Amino acid sequence: MAQKEYFINAFTTYIQNLIHRHEQIHPLHFCSLNGIRRFLEKGVFDEFSTDFYRPLDKADRKKVVQQFLKYAYIYDLRLLREDLGELSNGLKVYLSDSLGYIQFMSSDGNVIVLTLENPNFLSSFKDYFESMDADLYYPKEEALILIQKLLNQY
Repeated sequence: MAQKEYFINAFTTYIQNLIHRHEQIHPLHFCSLNGIRRFLEKGVFDEFSTDFYRPLDKADRKKVVQQFLKYAYIYDLRLLREDLGELSNGLKVYLSDSLGYIQFMSSDGNVIVLTLENPNFLSSFKDYFESMDADLYYPKEEALILIQKLLNQY
């Protein structure tokens, strides 16, 4: 990769800034064990086209999940007990008080991003996710243990 070191430094700075922002707002983060398992098996992020990167090797996949666990304290983690529907490609939802987006990959490999800017619409989406029935996901402490057990299998 041309300018690999520059890219790594810029990406590291981006991640550090993201962590700092998330420490301030504690965003909701939904995921499933099957989604994490797929990532550990394939080394790809389902919601991003592989046109932009090569699948990660096994060691790097584990590092990503370990880093996720390391910083889990900054998220309101919601590990779903069951997958929601038959979505085979990843779905990423980001919601804050002022901006939101839904990102996924279509069946033909195109990345779709729906931006939520209307305050009323954004508030409705945020309210929906924040008020999901607690029985749909594991308590955070149990979720972290389950993710660690899954990681140990790889």
